[in-house]
Amino acid sequence: MFQILSGADTQCIRNHLRQETRAAHAAVDRIFPRQQIVTPVGYLHFLNVHASIVPAAEAHICASGHADDLPDLKNRLRTDALLHDRRAMAGDEIIAAEVSFLHSRSAVAGLLYVLEGSRLGSKIIASWLFRHEPKCDFPTAFLAHGDRQNYWSSYLAWLEAQEWSATDRAEMADAALAVFSAYLTAHERQLAHGW
Repeated sequence: MFQILSGADTQCIRNHLRQETRAAHAAVDRIFPRQQIVTPVGYLHFLNVHASIVPAAEAHICASGHADDLPDLKNRLRTDALLHDRRAMAGDEIIAAEVSFLHSRSAVAGLLYVLEGSRLGSKIIASWLFRHEPKCDFPTAFLAHGDRQNYWSSYLAWLEAQEWSATDRAEMADAALAVFSAYLTAHERQLAHGW
């Protein structure tokens, strides 16, 4: 029998995910250093790595049906903005990551934790580009997507409003870790192709 978390425990889900994924998240952050991302080559690499993960991840989320009750699900999708920016930067063919996603609701919640959380990192990167001298004149539809919509906050509200078993929480963390791992693999594949 699964243990159902109490309301107090549910409030800790985001902390649980943060703790379980801290090292993996930091590893992904390190592959996008500021001094590289403010260059055209480095920024295109950033877009390419995301383009190898985000379209497949978003397609899986929509097809699974597990996040249909997440507010503004369709409006959250960033694939079009990402591909727009890649085209504007004359990006080459996308090297798709070899990643599979679990089909449970908890796994989809873990996948969303990474995708929605990346909006926070996007704000930081956008500020790097804006403050850099000379100013980086790069397309930023992906970075700016939903920047006034509070998508991260509404995702957390959706996450924390549900009851998750201990098994669910473990699967959620595993799914998030798998996405971070896929980012690292995509980075290495891009490097192997001369990024």
